[in-house]
Amino acid sequence: MDGAGRKKLNEIQDDSTLSTTFLMGHVIKLEETRQHTSNQGKNTQRATGYLADETGYKEIVFIGEKAINAAKVANRKQNTICLKIQDYGYSKSTIYASSLTNLQFMKQILTISPEMRQQILSRNLPGNIDSVIKIHSSPVKSRVDIKGKIVKVHSKSQRTIRSSQKTLDFREIVIKDKSSQKVKVSLWAERANLPFKTNDTLSLTKATVAEYNSTKYINTNNETDIKFLPDDEELSDAESTDEPLETPKLPQGTITSVSSVNIYYDLRCS
Repeated sequence: MDGAGRKKLNEIQDDSTLSTTFLMGHVIKLEETRQHTSNQGKNTQRATGYLADETGYKEIVFIGEKAINAAKVANRKQNTICLKIQDYGYSKSTIYASSLTNLQFMKQILTISPEMRQQILSRNLPGNIDSVIKIHSSPVKSRVDIKGKIVKVHSKSQRTIRSSQKTLDFREIVIKDKSSQKVKVSLWAERANLPFKTNDTLSLTKATVAEYNSTKYINTNNETDIKFLPDDEELSDAESTDEPLETPKLPQGTITSVSSVNIYYDLRCS
């Protein structure tokens, strides 16, 4: 179905006539649905994946329940159907499909080479990287993904959970994103024991926003994934004169509660 109006993935570019073209491809890989908070504080469901055709593949973000449900079907039946996408958005090499996007299932198989398929499957889903500025304005317990460079590593300590009397390793680091905005990250249990060093570049996915004394910070939980990344030129190194982050330090005290599914730490001085 290479008729008029179709754009192959190697032809797509930023333009204002996306409603006059459509894409076709197989959804090869799809992340779990997650909550995303916009700069305006609006919460939406999002799922990021890869769309592939015979010419290549691109990251695609499905926004809203309708688009995500279509993506799940297309991903599950990727060997028998492909997805036709019209009225999509495109920016910075990423396709966006929302409730306004026309999504149709097509009983057609596009030729995806085994090498391309394996390359897609071996890639980490990039997700939607949140900025530090957005984190500072996000509601507490919002899920966030962030990428940044470590500018400060605090010494490891231990904290005790009052309800179970279980002691966990604890560490704080400070990271900054490409805008040079900084945020503190609280690390618990095995995550506190990772070999963090100043100027390491990290990605954190499925972390949560926490707050103490009206200051937001990032809290890890039992689903948070931390990856050490190659050096990123967009992230400047920490300088020896770098001032400490001007945020209150978490209180010395006892952890009084841990949820059974996602670990959130309620820090109150005993």
